[in-house]
Amino acid sequence: MSGARDAKNSWAWFPYAAIGALGFVVLVNIGLIYAALRSNPGVAVSNDFGTSNRYDSVLDLAAKQAALGWNMEASVQQHSPALRLTGPDGSVLRHAVVTATALRPLGSLQATPLNFVLGDDGLYHTTSTLDAPGQWELRLIVTMGGESVTTTRRIVVK
Repeated sequence: MSGARDAKNSWAWFPYAAIGALGFVVLVNIGLIYAALRSNPGVAVSNDFGTSNRYDSVLDLAAKQAALGWNMEASVQQHSPALRLTGPDGSVLRHAVVTATALRPLGSLQATPLNFVLGDDGLYHTTSTLDAPGQWELRLIVTMGGESVTTTRRIVVK
């Protein structure tokens, strides 16, 4: 009878190990879900193969835009997006033309077109408002002096 008791006791830890392993898997999945919800999902394109084949041109364009030294900061003022556009020396880009679209990163894919005009305070303002609270993605095309920069900025409407 002693042999049966020893065999039973030698496996007494097994249920705890199984529960611990499952708990670890659940924690890892919670971490991955959290990371997925906090990150930018990116933009799906219909021609993935073609896009990947011209990735070098995408990198060249990004380097050319970075060499311009333009800085773009987005903020929200009374449910309306505002942009601060500055050159490499920190001065306001006064003659820029801004074309923009506001999208929600999650949920409805309805795009809101935005037209920006330079205000007296050195910020580019739009008369459009973003009524829904939460995160918005601004897709911007800034053109000035024959050069242009395409970028994305994230804002939060409260």
